[in-house]
Amino acid sequence: MDGTMNAKHLVSVVIACEGNLPDLLPDLLLSLSRQTIGRNELEIILACRAGQGLVPEAESWRGILEPARLKIAAAADGASPARLRNMGLAKARGGHLLCLPAFVRLDPRFVERCLLLLEPEPDAGLAYADFMNLRGPAQGLVRLPDAGSEGLRARNIIGRVALMRRSAWESCDGFREDSPYFEWDLWVQAALRQWGLAHCGQALYSCRDERPGASFRARAEDGRAKAMLVINNHAFFKPDTVRWAVSYLRGEPWATAFRLGVIPGRPDVRRLINEHVLALSGYVPAPLDAAVWPPEAAIEPEDPEPRAKTLM
Repeated sequence: MDGTMNAKHLVSVVIACEGNLPDLLPDLLLSLSRQTIGRNELEIILACRAGQGLVPEAESWRGILEPARLKIAAAADGASPARLRNMGLAKARGGHLLCLPAFVRLDPRFVERCLLLLEPEPDAGLAYADFMNLRGPAQGLVRLPDAGSEGLRARNIIGRVALMRRSAWESCDGFREDSPYFEWDLWVQAALRQWGLAHCGQALYSCRDERPGASFRARAEDGRAKAMLVINNHAFFKPDTVRWAVSYLRGEPWATAFRLGVIPGRPDVRRLINEHVLALSGYVPAPLDAAVWPPEAAIEPEDPEPRAKTLM
């Protein structure tokens, strides 16, 4: 890469090195080498743990990426996924930033399409796209909503991959390490600082990661992870949602974890409270089948045609 290249036109790609790297990284690097913006406009940084021994492997991967430059940023062996990303981004020079887990494969048009989405929208800080899920219970095309930043109050509508303006990244506090939902947390930070979202309704990458909730650990951590996300960004959420988060962390019985990967809004919080009060009073709601009104037996079937009277 030419050292005199204008950083404004450079895209820095940070790859968080986790999992079975020898099987995953070469395919991802190959997909980066095929980007239509040209390899000279990519800066690739492998953020890894010191004990992973990636330096010898990286020498062979350089041949895939030439003439793009490959850097390695090593952290302590116990570094969290969020810390790996922060460390890699600290070494990035580009005007646009992209963090990728190793199990992602990019369509050749991914970076180009995302840049085109951001270019005419100076207030948009993030660009994201639909994707193909290749593993887990929900395999196939994943259509992400075009709901704007408001949608982030309930769920992660962006997913795990988004191209980000450097100015948007620098306005945030980075990937936080106190929640497993560190990517969702960063998207919320950007929305809280009034950065807009740009969505491409095409599948521009594939993902071999299983969906959140496939593991017992993900389900066990879900409630606390969402509560910490709300507390860390309390100005972005409605008061009822903040009340739920504080109550959940305090262990109040009405504040349950709610649905996996979904933060309760005002109607949901009111319902949780009402259900808890009713349970304390001993009220047991009737089964849904018994609540159907009127009962089917009370409905007389309609005659398809008027019957002619029989004359005797």
